Amino acid sequence: MVSLGGGKSIEFDITPRGIPTTQALSLRVLTHGLDADEVLVSFEGIEINHHLPPYILNKVGVGQYVGKGFLSLCVLDTMHWLAHVSIQEDGVIWRISLPFKTHKS
Repeated sequence: MVSLGGGKSIEFDITPRGIPTTQALSLRVLTHGLDADEVLVSFEGIEINHHLPPYILNKVGVGQYVGKGFLSLCVLDTMHWLAHVSIQEDGVIWRISLPFKTHKS
């Protein structure tokens, strides 16, 4: 959980576990204390410049946003990434960057 201050926070989840680069990823953001107008997730590769377009998450319930996304295929055995979660509410935009890594199977 990431605190945004003022009683607001988010949770971010990617499945399947292990984050395979050859499968669609399920993206989920849960918001607490805010009702987002828009939620986007984009991925940035660190070792190799992979900037992928943002994925728009759909609101499926109070504070629940889901969508699908993909990572680029990479030739490296281990790749470090940043997941950028952007949340907009009433003209205010929060951008949270969360690191993770993938391993070639």
